[in-house]
Amino acid sequence: PHSSSQVIRCRAAIVWKPGGSFSIEEVEVAPPKAKEVRVKMVATALCGTEMKMLKTKNLQHQYYPIIMGHEGAGIVESVGEGVSTVKAGDKVIALFLPQCGECTSCLNSAGNFCIKFKQRETHLMSDGTSRFTCKGKPVYHFANTSTFSEYTVMNEISVTKIDAAAPLEKVFLVSCGFSTGYGGAINTAKVTPGSTCAVFGLGGVGLSVIMGCKAAGAARIIAVDINKDKFEKAKEVGATECINPQDYEKPIQEVLFDLTGDGVDFSFEVIGNPETVAAALASCHESHGVCVIIGLVTGVQLNISGHLFFSGRTLKGSVYGGDKVIPLYAPQCGKCKFCLSPRTNFCGKLKHFKNPLGDQKLMEDGTSRFTCKGRPIYHFMGTSTFSQYTVVSDVNLAKLDDDANLERVCLLGCAFSTGYGAVINNAKVTPGSTCAIFGLGGVGLSAVMGCKASGASRIIVIDINSEKFTKAKALGATDCLNPKDLDKPIQEVIVEMTNGGVDFAFECVGGAKIMREALDSVTVGWGVCTIIGVNIGDNGLNVSAVELLMGRTLTGTSFGGWKGVTSVPKLAADYKNKKLDLDALVSHTLPFDKVNEAFDLMYRGKR
Repeated sequence: PHSSSQVIRCRAAIVWKPGGSFSIEEVEVAPPKAKEVRVKMVATALCGTEMKMLKTKNLQHQYYPIIMGHEGAGIVESVGEGVSTVKAGDKVIALFLPQCGECTSCLNSAGNFCIKFKQRETHLMSDGTSRFTCKGKPVYHFANTSTFSEYTVMNEISVTKIDAAAPLEKVFLVSCGFSTGYGGAINTAKVTPGSTCAVFGLGGVGLSVIMGCKAAGAARIIAVDINKDKFEKAKEVGATECINPQDYEKPIQEVLFDLTGDGVDFSFEVIGNPETVAAALASCHESHGVCVIIGLVTGVQLNISGHLFFSGRTLKGSVYGGDKVIPLYAPQCGKCKFCLSPRTNFCGKLKHFKNPLGDQKLMEDGTSRFTCKGRPIYHFMGTSTFSQYTVVSDVNLAKLDDDANLERVCLLGCAFSTGYGAVINNAKVTPGSTCAIFGLGGVGLSAVMGCKASGASRIIVIDINSEKFTKAKALGATDCLNPKDLDKPIQEVIVEMTNGGVDFAFECVGGAKIMREALDSVTVGWGVCTIIGVNIGDNGLNVSAVELLMGRTLTGTSFGGWKGVTSVPKLAADYKNKKLDLDALVSHTLPFDKVNEAFDLMYRGKR
């Protein structure tokens, strides 16, 4: 037996240099210090995380030599001063993601990303030193655990006690593989009964995702892997179909669309390959599909078009005759499977989900109802409201009460519904939360109203035109920031103001730069960034998969999630009953022949 004050000599697998292989060496393991635990490792697993880091020849700024391993179980050998949750002899599972129980994330039911996780970035213990030495040299820790050693030292918050009868050779998988995959389906994606799922990659994590999808009641679970030897086990744990991309001439996302008719409800990328991430995102349903990245993608930025989110996808890591009417660019036929689903406000009358703005150029018979100087004129977004008379499909109209104020409720045709609905329906802002809104046009101001109506405690608005701040504050903004007045990037300012980032961010302008700022402004653990503005022809947003794996969600909205034919009349009634303030959104009123001057005012920020 060892004394808790003794150095232990044991074997460990060390990587000495970037790109090197593991070398079994004798190491010295120092006694645990305050709030630390020394554990005799009984079982550990190989994970794709280490494999990718070894292949990239680049590990966190050259922290070598290092003892890797983050998935394991063992028995407590000794504890340091102040340890109260475990004692010598207890069986424990190593936790690469700690739980201090005190930080804002641990205290928030929506997140599991403990702030102490950042300790892993130093590859040392909390006091800035290592507990490992080999051949007279200190050896770096890995992921708060270093399970590739017969003995390791971890912080108390990085171990969890388990039942004394638990078989360590089995339950150690709970420390990463199973928990990550199963939880990705149950907790992150929240797979629903009767849904369709696609799982890319059939390692331990992928198989665990399948188990989670099955437990959640998914009707169809399609497993995707280039190794057919894995298909038998995948079917045993719940896969309904197994496909090998190498067996098809067309891209796998097209195959999945053919198989499902219009894409899966949930897709899971469990490999960590940028091309596979792109395929997984493209495979999910365009109006409500959720793609969850679980595989670690190291050193790579994902380039994502904002149009993918405009149609309603979500990306996470482990989203009208004589009646008064409003034209709706988002139709509602009331009959298609989209209209009948509570998960989306898209309608099957839109033929091109990949570019909704380019849809509805002609009527359903393929012709236009406008001509000028002998030439047919295209329609725009099914409405073409810049005409004294227009023709629209009946599914593109919402009937209003006879006493509706058309000069105001026209704003329900896009701006107010989109901004307010993005908050209420898509992001689902919660009482007491913090929000940041980028852009104070009509959509942004409507988002402010939505955040206030939802009970947000802090609403930070951002615009380069300070003249808009007075109105924003009148509608509910608590803080107003002009990036031109700051000496550091806006996202850094917001993170400092909110002690780690806001709970919800809304990008209401369009453009990759502002999308980036909005995403960077949300907290790790549970932050939700909603893309509302879309720039035509924009190059897209570059996102690191790690940003999403840390608990952030990137989602989008179209028309604020409202089903227009049924919802807009209710919004119009709310305005009539003074529950909504549409008047605040009107900055100028111009005659029809001044349309170019109106746009000039918008370009100059006078809206």
